[in-house]
Amino acid sequence: MSVFLRVLSPAGTKDVAVLQQGAPLRIGRGEHNDVSFAEDHLMSFEHCLLQLQDASTCELTDLQSTNGTFVDGQPVETAMLDHGGRFVCGETEFCLESSSSPVTTEQPAPANLRSRKDSGPRGIAIPGSAANGPPTVKASEDAAADVPELERQEGFCEALALKVVARFKLHQKLRLTPEDHDTPEKFIDRLKTASVPEAICFLSYALPKRCAVWWAVECVRASVSADPSEPDAELLLLTEQWLREPTDDNRRCPLEYMTVKDMDSLATWPAQAAFYADGSTTPVHAPAVPAKDDLAGTMVLAAVSLSAIEGEPEGIPQRQEQFLDLGLAIASGEHPWTDAPEIPQN
Repeated sequence: MSVFLRVLSPAGTKDVAVLQQGAPLRIGRGEHNDVSFAEDHLMSFEHCLLQLQDASTCELTDLQSTNGTFVDGQPVETAMLDHGGRFVCGETEFCLESSSSPVTTEQPAPANLRSRKDSGPRGIAIPGSAANGPPTVKASEDAAADVPELERQEGFCEALALKVVARFKLHQKLRLTPEDHDTPEKFIDRLKTASVPEAICFLSYALPKRCAVWWAVECVRASVSADPSEPDAELLLLTEQWLREPTDDNRRCPLEYMTVKDMDSLATWPAQAAFYADGSTTPVHAPAVPAKDDLAGTMVLAAVSLSAIEGEPEGIPQRQEQFLDLGLAIASGEHPWTDAPEIPQN
């Protein structure tokens, strides 16, 4: 069962987050929140908290907001919400949706996740199979220690899983705790046995940031490959341009493009991940303000998680497993970001 949060508007709905057991989701106007709405001036800086209680029920808690949190038009301090439950913070209306996803028999991979040979020039080939298992990441305690993180083409950002959890403050997002000598790969093996979404969560932060952005791009591309809009296709190409050449201009270009086009599609998440992966968050000539270390991983997690819930609900667990294997293939060096296509020259 997957539970995800959507924003409702006259133009339709937009997925903004996937809820996970043991990981409260904070909503508010401040950028530090898990889900932030800076333009909603009636929303408080820290407005409310959502916490998954079981497979499909969430507890909604108002954080003493100025204008209140409303369920069925009534202000609440706490409320229990099930599938289809709606609530309002400021001027923004949210809806919780859950999708039952039983998988009892082996199913063929969706067409947009098969090999490049079978599904066209931009299909995703995921190394490993049911017989051989997912790709293995090369063991390396300190092999990449002297290589700047942004230049790493494989591996993980830290040698030990405990260091990843501590660096990105993942204790509240994960139910399991790494053992002292767990490598990231070993910890992912334990996580995916208990919860594939939590393994995806950990990997979103554990990959070197350039590799993580590449993972986000490929998951989004797999999700929209059947019928990508022209802006989505262009935005993904611009993000891939940064992957090949991580200059400051290339980092800013995707964010500027999505802002000008007023985009809010899945393709915006990898673009934001690239922007927060390195450099300053302020305009070019303003004093530099580096992004919080966890912001790129947060954008990658949104990209991968939301891409997995696109399509038929019964296929969600399979897509989650395939996306996780794809991330591990990137970590192993079997699917490097150097595979990203170049932007066609006019």
